[in-house]
Amino acid sequence: MHDNIREHLESYLEGKCTGAQTEMFQNHLAGCRDCRSLLEEMVETSRLVQVLKPPAGDLEPAPGFYGRVMNRIEARRRASFWDFLLDPVFGKRLVLASLALVVILGSYMAATSTDTDQIATAPEAILGAPHSAEPVPSEDVDQARDVILVQLATYRE
Repeated sequence: MHDNIREHLESYLEGKCTGAQTEMFQNHLAGCRDCRSLLEEMVETSRLVQVLKPPAGDLEPAPGFYGRVMNRIEARRRASFWDFLLDPVFGKRLVLASLALVVILGSYMAATSTDTDQIATAPEAILGAPHSAEPVPSEDVDQARDVILVQLATYRE
């Protein structure tokens, strides 16, 4: 009899048994303690499973969920060195700093150079000036070439 009750216990709990079967179940459960405890355990298990079920409409994420997740991932991504250099604000600052440096260096060079320094150090002026250590004889062309070669070799700015 226990096997017959245990086989149809789920039907009894779902309320699908006929009147005669329901009466037979109730009579047996009134006299059998093991089947009654099994029924109570099944009812408790069914109740616990019902509690764990999620509500019907909460299975889908809210609109925009995936977009928010991707935005957070991008925000937490480590910035690379190139991201810093390619930043438009940094690029503008770099260009302005470079222009300022060119203006400062150009004005310094213009302020420190004189026209006499440029004339005295010009290659034509050095070649045209007589060398004080050795006079250049006008009749010996080979020696004059040697003197010019020495002057070019010892030239310093």
